[in-house]
Amino acid sequence: MKLKLKAIYFALLMMTASLAGCVSRDDYDTAVEEYEDEKAEDAARIEGLQDNLSMSEANANALQAQLDSVNATIVQSEADLVALRSQHAVAEASLAAAEANATNLGQMVTLLEDQLAMAYSAMDVLNTTMTDMQQYHNETMEEFTEQYNSTMANLSAQISAMSQSMSNLSATLNSTYAAYNSAQSEISALQSQVSNLNTTLAATNEELENLELVNSFLSSLTRDFDGKFGTDLTNAVNTQTFGVKHQTYLTMNACWFGYSSTCSELWSQLENDLPFNMSQSSEARESIRYLSREMWNATTATQPDSDLNYFALELIHEVETGMMGPSWINALPYTEDSTKCWRTMYISGASIDCESVFMAFNSAYETESQTFLNAEEGFLIGTTAYNTYDAYFCQSDVELTIARLLNTDVTIHIHNFGTTNYLIEPTSNANGAVYGDNGGGVAYSFQTGGSSLEIKNWDDPNGVCA
Repeated sequence: MKLKLKAIYFALLMMTASLAGCVSRDDYDTAVEEYEDEKAEDAARIEGLQDNLSMSEANANALQAQLDSVNATIVQSEADLVALRSQHAVAEASLAAAEANATNLGQMVTLLEDQLAMAYSAMDVLNTTMTDMQQYHNETMEEFTEQYNSTMANLSAQISAMSQSMSNLSATLNSTYAAYNSAQSEISALQSQVSNLNTTLAATNEELENLELVNSFLSSLTRDFDGKFGTDLTNAVNTQTFGVKHQTYLTMNACWFGYSSTCSELWSQLENDLPFNMSQSSEARESIRYLSREMWNATTATQPDSDLNYFALELIHEVETGMMGPSWINALPYTEDSTKCWRTMYISGASIDCESVFMAFNSAYETESQTFLNAEEGFLIGTTAYNTYDAYFCQSDVELTIARLLNTDVTIHIHNFGTTNYLIEPTSNANGAVYGDNGGGVAYSFQTGGSSLEIKNWDDPNGVCA
């Protein structure tokens, strides 16, 4: 609306000037300049909205990658379940075949027992016949001697053959009993196997359900965390690129918003050496020193990674939003060296003597200048816009990280830094570092244009550092 009013005003001004000739050239130039300024501000707002759209698209892509990974895990689990069910079906079929075989063997045993009973009955008949023939022989010995001998020989042969048959039947019966007992043992083993498979199948189904539940729960937590801090935990888990910076995300969150025990346990898992011993520290927020060190490492790396810088900015915003603003302003001794101190602070005009400082802007449109007498490392996050800040550092080997300035001009003065001064005015995303003659340096990370960073040598003419 302002832009339209400016345009109308400009047109009226032109008409009035052409008709009446009563408007000066200065008024005309002023109107033009105001119109161009408003036009530039609108362009900046459009660029900011485009940046937000790009970030939303990146988050959507990360979420889709996580969903694909979860679906792949579920498909594999379902395939394993199908294979287990197939094994179960084969075992059931083997059990049915064994039971049918045992039934057939039982029927054969019954048949053989019937045949053996018939053989015993035949032997009884033969014995009776022999007794009768003996009696008849005694009565008619002389007449039937030849016939008796022949009959007895035949009967003896039949008895011998029957005995052999009984022996064979007994051997067959014993073999059948052994096969029956073996079949019973196989049935028992198959039943036990089926029971174990049923138990395994039930456990697998429960494990699959638990896996899906845990996966859904963890996905929700990582999405919430990424949404709050703008991190990439979800993508790191899906692509198996979970590293030190992701451990740092979770650890810092636990130290500022969780329990001190959880904070200590997470720090113990980090791969890099800590600048302090957390097990001896009573202040979990001393972890800010570690975040500071990692920000310097990430910004000065061969391939800079500004994720930690962005996380630090969101962490400070979360501290302020969570009604913990006073907790940000803190200063405590080093755990390993009580003669040194670390400090989290909002910039001001006061001189600071701590060795490690982590600074943020408390409000917009600030103009401040302050001196750091002993700072060996310093970190400045652009939490607000339109600020002007001059910082003077007495230690020539100080290592500074400047990140995410928003339409802000910062000048860093370092005692005995060197003969070369630097002016950095990026028009877009830029990362880099400059180093002095005595080991000090300034690493910077810009996400947009509109800000400037100047690094100058400071001779300390008033002897502040003496």
